[in-house]
Amino acid sequence: MTQTEWRNIFANNLLCILREKGMTQSQLARDSGLSVSRISEYINMNATPTIFAIINMAYALDMEVGELVD
Repeated sequence: MTQTEWRNIFANNLLCILREKGMTQSQLARDSGLSVSRISEYINMNATPTIFAIINMAYALDMEVGELVD
């Protein structure tokens, strides 16, 4: 799997999860300690999240890391 493919999968997973939870990018940013622009970069596939960012997003979304990156 290429980095671009992984970014695409992650972005789609993140968008679906945000919709399911009724959460905005701003809320996720606030709850995860990340910036809104960084969340947007992940969703638009312009950046690859670090493990630190993934853990913080999973915690903010009340889910396991595996659910976010699967």
